[in-house]
Amino acid sequence: MNTLINQVSNFKYPQSQKYQNPSFQSRNNHRATNVDDNSTRNILISSLLALSSIMAPSINANTNSQINTNVDNIEIVTDNVKAKSALDMNLSITPNKNVYLDNKTNTYYHWNDEKQKFRKFKNIDSVLKTGYIKTKKGSYLDPECNMFIENVKGKILCPTKDSRYNLPFEMAKVFGYQKTPISYLNVFYDDENEHYLRWNDDLQSWDRTKITDVSPNGKFIADGKAYESFKNIKKEISKKEFYADKQNLFQTDIDTIYADKDVFSDKGYFVWHKDTEEFEEFGSRIERKKMLSQKVDGKVDDFIQGSVGDCWLLSAINGLKMNPNGRKILEKSLSVDDNDNITVTLQGPKQQYTFSKEQLDSTLNLKNYYYSTGDRDVLAIEMAIEMFKSEITNQDSRITNMYNYYIPSQIKEEPLEGGQTYNSLHLLTGMQSNRIFKTYAPNVILTNNVATVGQLDEKKIQKLLDNPNNIVLAGYKTGDNSGHAVVLCSMDKDNVYLIDSDLALDNPDRKIKQTKMNKKEFFDNLIDVTYTDLSKPITEKQSKPENIMIHTTEAARQIIGGDLYM
Repeated sequence: MNTLINQVSNFKYPQSQKYQNPSFQSRNNHRATNVDDNSTRNILISSLLALSSIMAPSINANTNSQINTNVDNIEIVTDNVKAKSALDMNLSITPNKNVYLDNKTNTYYHWNDEKQKFRKFKNIDSVLKTGYIKTKKGSYLDPECNMFIENVKGKILCPTKDSRYNLPFEMAKVFGYQKTPISYLNVFYDDENEHYLRWNDDLQSWDRTKITDVSPNGKFIADGKAYESFKNIKKEISKKEFYADKQNLFQTDIDTIYADKDVFSDKGYFVWHKDTEEFEEFGSRIERKKMLSQKVDGKVDDFIQGSVGDCWLLSAINGLKMNPNGRKILEKSLSVDDNDNITVTLQGPKQQYTFSKEQLDSTLNLKNYYYSTGDRDVLAIEMAIEMFKSEITNQDSRITNMYNYYIPSQIKEEPLEGGQTYNSLHLLTGMQSNRIFKTYAPNVILTNNVATVGQLDEKKIQKLLDNPNNIVLAGYKTGDNSGHAVVLCSMDKDNVYLIDSDLALDNPDRKIKQTKMNKKEFFDNLIDVTYTDLSKPITEKQSKPENIMIHTTEAARQIIGGDLYM
């Protein structure tokens, strides 16, 4: 047994049996690969050792014991008699479990299970990596050595006239090539050599193509250009069309912006860069991935609203972020310790909430991208407000100062869903806000729920915008008849300029930018304007809980309509 192991350790394949890509050979000179020398030696040695240590007492017995070994997806099944016979004849394995090779004479042998012995297989030219066998006449046998594809006078024929047989597909099985979305064009993929090959019926061989990429729906790149094919007619298309199809994207209303089919649940958007000819992802999905590697720093950076309707809160954060005094208030409200825990202090109710890195990370695994993305500090603020509003739904709040924050119309199963901007400004700053809003009654304007003369016109709003200490937030009706809150920045003759916490598709770099809205459209849909002068100190009276909220009377609520911003 040791002598046999030594013999196996020293054998080598003849050079003529090395694999060459059939695409670059004549159709009569295909060579297929065998398992490489080292793999073969190792397998045989393992088999010998197993036989000597386990089966030696019955090595001459005709038993059904088997050894199973997997190498490169080739299953080698050897019973005692076959193993002993192969060793006695100094035969090496091939990718076909029943075909062995005598390396000295370059002769193949086939194992006959019925007669329990090897017989010389003179007609074999080579054994392919798939276990299929090529004969010297150019025909192909299947792994069980049955005729699979026959070569008759230089013409390769399928062994049956069944219309379901398709020669390119059968030849792909022989060589182990993968089907592609354009296999109907006889194009298959050689994953070992990373080439797209096409079956040439005229030459009865595989040709290497100039195709470098194929999309799921059959569009492809060839020689640097993109194409689609319909009924074998090739038509050139743009690279943008090709990569959109490959990545399963569809175009939005903006020419360069695409989205995947799950856009409404995960906000996965892509912008096309013409110079680099590639799509770059932006939006909540990619931002959420980035946030996993972020650290809280006690400062508010750019962010995108998630699926929950909390624009009433995020617009206030954006407004504070844009104002020097507002930034100081935010930084005062956020503190980070050495363990990356962040504490959020709500300046209005003087409540504190601390979150660990693990708690923040856990929210990033929620489906539908509920919270905002882009900045972990903003995420912590959202979670703090959510916890605060959850607490004041408890009826015990009636005997605490938190009752003054309880507004039944704003409390839902999801505390962040819908709210009022004056509420968020006080929660974050502790300062009183002024609210001016239109009513559904003609020419009636309410300021802090008290009817006044005048209109919510441009002059009134412009005066608020002229004061640099003011944060001015606006609420307006959207197309789906719900309310949305934004930061109001400025106005000119034709437009108003806003900062929106929701994702703007024309702003894929996600940096805060002003977006414009037609002035007439804005005023036609305007609901209210909330403003706070951050330069004015909080008076003792203002800081008292009973003066924190504006309690809307039932009569006023009917006039106002009770809009919540989402």
